[in-house]
Amino acid sequence: MTTTALARGATLERTRHRASAHQSLRYRPGLDGIRAVAVLAVFVFHANPRWLPGGWLGVDVFFVLSGYLITTLLLTQRARLGRIDLTDFWLARARRLLPAVILVLLAVVTAGFFWTYAARRAALAGDALAAWFYAANWHFLLGDEAYFAAVASPSPLRHMWSLSVEEQFYLLYPLLLVLLLRLLGGTRRLALVLGALAVTSALTMMLLYHPGIDPSRVYYGTDTRAQELLTGAVLASLLSPGSPISRSARIRIDDLSRRVALPALLALVACFTLVHETTPGVFEGGLLAFSVLTVLVVVAAASPNASPVRRLLSAQPLRRLGVISYGFYLWHWPVIVFLDAQRMHLHGLVLAVLQFALTLALSALSYRFVEHPIRIRGLSGWWPRMPRLGLLSALAAAVLLAVLIALLPSSTRAVAGGTDGLQYAAPSYTPGAEQRRIMLLGNSIPFSLAASFPAGTYPDLAVDQDTNFGCDMYDAPKVVDGQVQPTTQACRDWRASWPATVAAHRPDVALVFLTHPMLDDIEVNGRVLTAGSAEHTAYLRGQLDQMVASAKDSGSAHLAVMNLACHRMPNIVGTSELTRTNDDAAVGALNAMVADWGQGAGVPVLDQFGLLCTGGYHDTINGIPLYADGLHFSTESGAIFWSWLAPQLQAIAAGR
Repeated sequence: MTTTALARGATLERTRHRASAHQSLRYRPGLDGIRAVAVLAVFVFHANPRWLPGGWLGVDVFFVLSGYLITTLLLTQRARLGRIDLTDFWLARARRLLPAVILVLLAVVTAGFFWTYAARRAALAGDALAAWFYAANWHFLLGDEAYFAAVASPSPLRHMWSLSVEEQFYLLYPLLLVLLLRLLGGTRRLALVLGALAVTSALTMMLLYHPGIDPSRVYYGTDTRAQELLTGAVLASLLSPGSPISRSARIRIDDLSRRVALPALLALVACFTLVHETTPGVFEGGLLAFSVLTVLVVVAAASPNASPVRRLLSAQPLRRLGVISYGFYLWHWPVIVFLDAQRMHLHGLVLAVLQFALTLALSALSYRFVEHPIRIRGLSGWWPRMPRLGLLSALAAAVLLAVLIALLPSSTRAVAGGTDGLQYAAPSYTPGAEQRRIMLLGNSIPFSLAASFPAGTYPDLAVDQDTNFGCDMYDAPKVVDGQVQPTTQACRDWRASWPATVAAHRPDVALVFLTHPMLDDIEVNGRVLTAGSAEHTAYLRGQLDQMVASAKDSGSAHLAVMNLACHRMPNIVGTSELTRTNDDAAVGALNAMVADWGQGAGVPVLDQFGLLCTGGYHDTINGIPLYADGLHFSTESGAIFWSWLAPQLQAIAAGR
């Protein structure tokens, strides 16, 4: 027997050992049905949040199921082999998860060279690197990727946050489980300890969550999301081999779960339909309750005894989708982001069906040619007759991904949809003898400008800002696609507080930025005012008058208004809000109305539209990407914009 044959035989033997250790759980088709329900909920939510506002809870179903299955797997292995083989477990997880992730990352990074804003490509490269090493949740949390953000260009890898949470769980939880089993001397008190940890995680979420504030911290955090994984782990510790409870007690749990599983499943579906990220209590114990409901469905789906829920979840369409649900989840969000309503010129259900079909095809191909062969046979599964070729292919894919990630930030290819780049010659600037205080008021756009202010270039200007992301200067809630968007308490508080901030700083110029929701329909006194109508215009003019009065009463020497620029925001689901944001004619009409108001009120209206949108929308200014994400100025473009803005503010402050 040759050395090669011996090596091949040893490899096959190791593969058989791994299979015996990690594929020993009886196949339960109902669990694949749960996966299908969860991934469908997430897809519908991402395709159009209005269709299923609580569909994001499908991720929580995945978490509970993962905690249950991983704990069952580890405790079953311990019961059969007398120990938990951590190395073998981690290698099995790597074979199951990494190949499909690398494939999706290769596709997304490649598409990023063509379909991502140039200024956003460095961020996408960082997203890809974080996703590759399963740190995406903390990466997004420490960055600017709010999960529930409706405006700004979303990362096509934002969904990788949940896989990062799971992988961190797979890495750390087995170590914790081994330690607990040694300290506790078995599984008798394991369920109590795991339950206490789940409650601790839920309490951490409650303490860190602040209603009305962006919930990304508690949504992305591994510490706050561990409750769902640990809830599934508690279930497994009660029902797995070596369980501290008697066989008769396990039978009673199974019987009870099968009886209540159908109402529990209906309750889960109701949560998908009714729950929103702003629903009271959802981050204050609600997710733990949702996890308990999921546990009841999992027990019935995994039960050896028949029940209506097990039969329903074992149906062939759901089971087949559940088998490829991992790949489906990986592919669905990049497909939705890149093939959005704006790019495809399709909307609503037609667009969603196309996105679903493409996601289904990609995930089926991924499962057939990548995930399944490697999970069963390792890297040699790609090329069974040439095992080394599989290893070389994997190494080549990893190297290629690393090279693409390194090259992506330096790519300057323009995104389709913009005209030739804008060229702007900055005027000369002579600093004044007296320093002037400037205050920028508005949402995240003036915030991005304040952050990019080159103080050394304009030493006579001191720039402050009082801004609140996503908030408008007026009180009426906007109406998007016929749905009133409730105003958060944080926005109401900011609207009430900005005059006091102006009074404290007493700026020479208070510059108020118009906001894009002024293009939307609004609700006033229970009536919807259509954008562009006489009533809508009258309301906005009245609000502008009130802002002038508030600023003057607060001690601002001068007030000025910045009009809107043109944008090409990614419009994933074709909402009326983003459609109007991208409508140059609607923006121009609003700007004309505000200019007319400014003449009558004696308030200067600065015309950034005339600067940035001459000849249409532009991707770049002086060869530099104009917007970091389609909406906000980057550090470089903001500095160029200040060369236009600073002289005007200097003149207004001097009363010229």
